Amino acid sequence: MATAVAAEFNYRRGDIVMIPFNLTTGVFNEDSLIAFYDRLKQEDLWDIVFHENPGMSMREFLNFFSVPSNLLYVFTIAEGDEMVDVAGLAWLADIISCQGIWTRALGSFVFFRKYQSPQYTDECCKIILDFWFNFLGVNMIVGATPEENRLALLYIKRAGFREVARIPSYTTLRGKIMDGVITTMTKQQYLSTITVGGNNGQGSG
Repeated sequence: MATAVAAEFNYRRGDIVMIPFNLTTGVFNEDSLIAFYDRLKQEDLWDIVFHENPGMSMREFLNFFSVPSNLLYVFTIAEGDEMVDVAGLAWLADIISCQGIWTRALGSFVFFRKYQSPQYTDECCKIILDFWFNFLGVNMIVGATPEENRLALLYIKRAGFREVARIPSYTTLRGKIMDGVITTMTKQQYLSTITVGGNNGQGSG
């Protein structure tokens, strides 16, 4: 069923609207999280996204996003002011702050199968980076990705993240221990990608 999307919400590019789960009332609730959990399982994305904890239960998933410092963002597809589908999710965790400034946070994302194309992924990345750096004021976003998750690394580098390290035997994917690719983007680097009309979405990694 279509759901109304606030017309004044600014984080929109074309038919994609990003809604902060933790900051928005009346749009999403615990039932929405359960639906996200089920869809990740059904589309065989769970073990890829939660690769270090593939056995996480639904209740653990709900508890994870009930922690105030784990911030969830939902990419929705809208027709006019009506939300018709969810394209993907992004979240921040392990936020480090100093004197009121968010110095560093671990960023993660997933796009549902139907929306795993640059038409959607590039636009979603532009929206969420603008929100993280310009609205929340995060100084650096860090990613830690299994080296064999090549699709995620492609998204990350297209968005402008830079590979800064490869750590041997750092993480797992589908039960296999493998190197982890550490990527970062600072607010200064993000702002350097801005052109007239917005983030150009091109990476240097």
